[in-house]
Amino acid sequence: NTMLRKGFKKIISAREVSVLAFRVDEMWTKADLQAVVEWLDESEYFSMFRLVCSSPSPGETFSYHGPGGAGTGPTTYLPISGVEFSKVIDWDRMPLPQDVLSFDLRQPDIFRTVQLGDASCEAEDVVDEETCANDGSGKCRSTAAVGPPG
Repeated sequence: NTMLRKGFKKIISAREVSVLAFRVDEMWTKADLQAVVEWLDESEYFSMFRLVCSSPSPGETFSYHGPGGAGTGPTTYLPISGVEFSKVIDWDRMPLPQDVLSFDLRQPDIFRTVQLGDASCEAEDVVDEETCANDGSGKCRSTAAVGPPG
C-alpha cells in the first residue's frame, strides 16, 4: 500500500487519472486495503470492488472475480469507500484476488459505467452491506450497486 500511495501521490493529487484500477491479492492485508481506500476517499475518489454477475436477474448471487475465465460478463460494483472494514469486509473468507476500481468523484459522468453495469446485472439501488460481505459465502446477494454518492 505504501508503494501504491507513493507511486500515485502526484498523479492523484493532480487529478491526472479518472479511474484507478488495482488488484488486491494475498500480499495485501485488510489494513492495507483500508488505508489505501481511506487515502483515496480523502482525495475524492470512490472505491468499489468489481463484481461479475453470474446471471442477470434480480435476487441472484454475485461472485467476486478477477479478470480471466470467470471474470467476463456483466459487471457491477460493490462500494468499499466509507464503510467500516471491521464490520463489512470478511477478509478471511473473501476470495483473492479482488479487483478494485476508484472513480474520481469530481467527474460524475464516470459513474454511468456503474449504472450500465447495474442495468446489465439488473441490480437494485441499495447495497445491504451486511449480507454482501459477512454471510460467509464469499458472495454478495444482489440488492445492490451504486451511483455517485450523495
